[in-house]
Amino acid sequence: MNMNEIPTVEDIRSVVKQINLSQILEYNDDIPIEEYVEYVSTTIREKFNFECDPLLIWSKESFPFSLYRARDFDTFTNINLIREHSYPPTDVTKMGRCNFPKHPVFYSSNNLLTALMECLRGNVVPNKKYCLSKWQLKNANKKIVIQNFLQTNLPPENDFNDIKNLFKENIGLPFERSFGKPLESSRKDGLIEYLNFLHDSFIHDNNYSLSATLSHKNLYAKHDFRADILIYPSVQSSLRGVNFALNPNFVEHNAFLSRLYVISVGEYNTNTSRIKFCISEFAEVVGSNIIWKNVSPQNESYMNAIKEDFEGLTQNEFYKNQ
Repeated sequence: MNMNEIPTVEDIRSVVKQINLSQILEYNDDIPIEEYVEYVSTTIREKFNFECDPLLIWSKESFPFSLYRARDFDTFTNINLIREHSYPPTDVTKMGRCNFPKHPVFYSSNNLLTALMECLRGNVVPNKKYCLSKWQLKNANKKIVIQNFLQTNLPPENDFNDIKNLFKENIGLPFERSFGKPLESSRKDGLIEYLNFLHDSFIHDNNYSLSATLSHKNLYAKHDFRADILIYPSVQSSLRGVNFALNPNFVEHNAFLSRLYVISVGEYNTNTSRIKFCISEFAEVVGSNIIWKNVSPQNESYMNAIKEDFEGLTQNEFYKNQ
């Protein structure tokens, strides 16, 4: 590739006007997944006459986030098995925003209540319980390969706008290093416009065919430089938060469960994302054991956990413990 092959923003906009994603065949179980991914990838590549899939390389210290997951309480067979709180078994994995059937990923968020909103999906059922799990990455020197799908219209209160904007500002650097000269602004804008088109699929792709394809290409890539973690906007939080999707092998070797909460939700306003909830059970993981503890202001470990996981959220007045 030479610099002139990188499309300008006008080139990308012209193609986007002509693209009708509904013409792309929707995925179904009769199609081998690798063939489908190649079909979608080739279709997009031929329309733009271009392909770009930039990754971020972060140290463990650059990824200071905990990982939160939420699940209906009554779907557990044995809530005291750590494995049941992780990604789903292969044989029950269905089509998702970031995965194809029988190809599980570990869905989570850096925000405990964004994870809960993804589980609620706008519905509050009286007395229904949910289990919230907190996972953390092990302290290792391993570099983390990140793929972000954040180049879209995020609201100001989304904490990942800084990462989105920094990525945007530096979009031309890899090409400038390769070509030895600055990339024209119209081509930088073209790269962002191209990514914006693809990243919007994580919000608007209702059948998940395109978003799952983009995710599968990264998380299940057949080379050593595949993504460990994807970051994309949370639709259920009205894009105020983000979700993570992790490669299952990365989870097995680099993540551990640290604590659990069982809660019920009394009120959920989808317009403001305000939630009223009640914590009824709490557990910490000690070694390989899940230890359930008292939910009480007199329980120091419980109060420390609440302060760490909930305090910043409740101060925002988006959320309230009943």
